Amino acid sequence: MYLKKKSQENIEAARILAGSDLKLFASSVHCSYYSVFQLIKHTLYCKYQFNYNKQSNKQENDSHNFIIEKFSQHLRYDNIPDTIIEEKKRKIKKLKKNRVKADYVNIDISDNIAKKAIQTADEIKHFIESL
Repeated sequence: MYLKKKSQENIEAARILAGSDLKLFASSVHCSYYSVFQLIKHTLYCKYQFNYNKQSNKQENDSHNFIIEKFSQHLRYDNIPDTIIEEKKRKIKKLKKNRVKADYVNIDISDNIAKKAIQTADEIKHFIESL
């Protein structure tokens, strides 16, 4: 249950960090992505019984992509239409791409990027919570 709580804390932090006073847009994007990622991990464990050890015991080089793909597979088991799964996966990967830019690339992260990340995270989280 801690990951679900952390997920909520991260989306709240994203909003605060992107606020008009702080303007910490890169950190906000980071928190938006992790809010979604943590909720995915929580959902894999609680809804799909994919335990945390299995989530960490992966063969791929990118543990985040492994988790995103496992989540997509489980959505298919729930008969979620492929078009919806692919749309959500595309948005999650876009969030991840922007998080990587925010964390590691020598570029400025704008308020537009941060606000869009929050909006996308809210949308994806709402979808996950409705499962």
